[in-house]
Amino acid sequence: KQWYQRRVRGLCSYALTYRRLIWVERHETLRMLRTTNIALATTLTAIETDADMMTVYVSALQSGICGIPYKVALHHVSRFLFDKKVKKDASLFKLILKFVGKCSPELQEIIKRFDRIDECNDVVLLDEIPDHRREKIDNVL
Repeated sequence: KQWYQRRVRGLCSYALTYRRLIWVERHETLRMLRTTNIALATTLTAIETDADMMTVYVSALQSGICGIPYKVALHHVSRFLFDKKVKKDASLFKLILKFVGKCSPELQEIIKRFDRIDECNDVVLLDEIPDHRREKIDNVL
């Protein structure tokens, strides 16, 4: 069991290293991602909790990134902020909300209303912002 846990932790650190490599050092490769070769609905099951990556995702959204990278960043930011199953560090949560507060009002609205990426790789938004989301954001912003 300990071997398995070390192995999984090792794989996770590699995954984080590769995410940082692509999103920070080789961000130009993100433009090559096409909706035809990635099924986001099945791929985006994990929720990012790394502080550095969360700030990278918010910065990418603020910069106007589009396409698949936009959807990936939107998924991770919204899920981190609002998914009840995610264990959040309180200071990181406030930091990410602070970054989101610097986004345009339109982008803030999309982040608040994000529901999921569907099987056609389209962003699905909630019709209204749920009260629990509004309360979380209003308490910080």
